Amino acid sequence: MKMTASKATKEYITPTVSAYNKKANAIALIIFSIIIILAFMPVLLVIMASVSSEQSLTEYGYRFWPKEFSLESFKYLFRSGTTLPRAVLNSLIITVSGTVLGLIFMCPCAYALSRKEFKHRKALLVYLLIPMLFSGGLVSTYMVNTQILHLKNTYLALILPGMCST
Repeated sequence: MKMTASKATKEYITPTVSAYNKKANAIALIIFSIIIILAFMPVLLVIMASVSSEQSLTEYGYRFWPKEFSLESFKYLFRSGTTLPRAVLNSLIITVSGTVLGLIFMCPCAYALSRKEFKHRKALLVYLLIPMLFSGGLVSTYMVNTQILHLKNTYLALILPGMCST
C-alpha cells in the first residue's frame, strides 16, 4: 500500500495543535522578560551608583537615575596605581586554578558515581549529599581554614573550598 502525500501530512502534528503555540510562547516570553529585568536591576543600580557623585549618594541614597552625574569614582579607580590590575589578576588566578583543580578532582568522583557497578556508590553519594544539604556555615569554614589548615591570607583559602564542592 502506498501512502499518498496528503495522507502523510495529516499524521504530523502542526504547531497550532501542539503545546508550543503562540499563546504559550507569548506567556513564556513575558514571564522570562520580567525575570530578566528583575535580575538586571541590581546591576543597573550599581552602574548608576558608579556614575553618581559621592555627595549625591550620601544625600539622596542609591537611585536608578542619579541626581548628579560624576565620573570621579572612575578617575579614583584608575589613579589608584596597581590596585585594579592586581585585583583582576587575583580574580583570574583564583578562577582559573579553582576551575582546573575542581575539574581534576570532581570528574573522577562524578564518573565513579555514574557507574552502577561501583560497590560504594550509595555510601559515597550520601557522604557528598549531606554536606551539600546541611552546610556548616561561614563561621565554621573560616575557623577550619584559619586555625586548622592555617590558610589565612592565601590563595588556597579561596581555591580549596570550591575545588571539592558538591
